[in-house]
Amino acid sequence: MHAIIEAIPWFDEAIKMDPSYSMAYYNRGRALEKKGADKERILADYNQAIRLDTTFTQAYNSRGYLRWNHADLEGALEDCKQVIAIDPSYYEAWHLRGVIRMTLKEYDKAVSDYDQAIRLNPDYAQAFYNRGVAKYYMGDKPGACADWQVARGLNSAAAESALRQFCN
Repeated sequence: MHAIIEAIPWFDEAIKMDPSYSMAYYNRGRALEKKGADKERILADYNQAIRLDTTFTQAYNSRGYLRWNHADLEGALEDCKQVIAIDPSYYEAWHLRGVIRMTLKEYDKAVSDYDQAIRLNPDYAQAFYNRGVAKYYMGDKPGACADWQVARGLNSAAAESALRQFCN
């Protein structure tokens, strides 16, 4: 993780050399996020990467996570919508939209998004775990425990803990 933070000056230099290089803005934004920089500085880099390449799914998805982390749920949902429109097989966007919908307590919609993330990546432990959480909140304890069993099989420590706490 430190390597990307240490690369910030290299990203700065790449941007000076080629201000139209969207990947440099994106990577600098990720590095600044890892470093704990302020949201507006990170957002500016993600925004610029997207302005330069309107199909840059990773930038939309990273901006969506940033927005979700700062309670801009509408903006985060819009970023997920953009990613899914550009690349419907981008399973991380389906997962993120599920996370946002969980935050909004839209558990049934979250389950649908996790279903799609899992269809696209059947080894996605976090999606199984989160789908289990959504099912638990919907009152489907057997479904939740079944998802946590799968997630545990995919080495999810959180699922192991949920199984011990809720499924015995």
